[in-house]
Amino acid sequence: MDELPGTDAEMVPSEVRNWLATTFSRASQQITVRREKPKFRSVANAIRAGLLVEKMYKRTTASILTALSQDVIDYLKAEANNWSFSVFRLHELSGEHSLRAMGYYLINEYDLYNKFKLKSSALDHFLMQLESGYSKYHNPYHNLIHGADVAQTCHAIMQSSKLA
Repeated sequence: MDELPGTDAEMVPSEVRNWLATTFSRASQQITVRREKPKFRSVANAIRAGLLVEKMYKRTTASILTALSQDVIDYLKAEANNWSFSVFRLHELSGEHSLRAMGYYLINEYDLYNKFKLKSSALDHFLMQLESGYSKYHNPYHNLIHGADVAQTCHAIMQSSKLA
């Protein structure tokens, strides 16, 4: 990995490392069939380009979280996987939009925004309508806070059981 300054070898998947080792080791050079092998530098540059594309992809995915305040994002990133998560704290931080905040966070967390090619305006409208529906009858228990709590609990179960 000397050809990739600033790149940690652990960032390169094991399959790629194994391929590099078998492709460029002395044992593989004993093959009598003459075929053109890629230069190590070109392979290293391809890996670097792949890592750069992945980093750029993650940045654009995170852009749907811009609808949330930094306090809400920080709280969700720190606490959403925990059983001790306080949905009431989220409700307070989000200006009483806990379901919308949790929706944005989970859609981003599971990359549903890109998988389903969602439009940000449609997603925002859907989450606002969802909150509106939960608030329609002023039920003291089955309300938008409870909806956010159920969504977070499902997320925590999937994370802790490695289903996600």
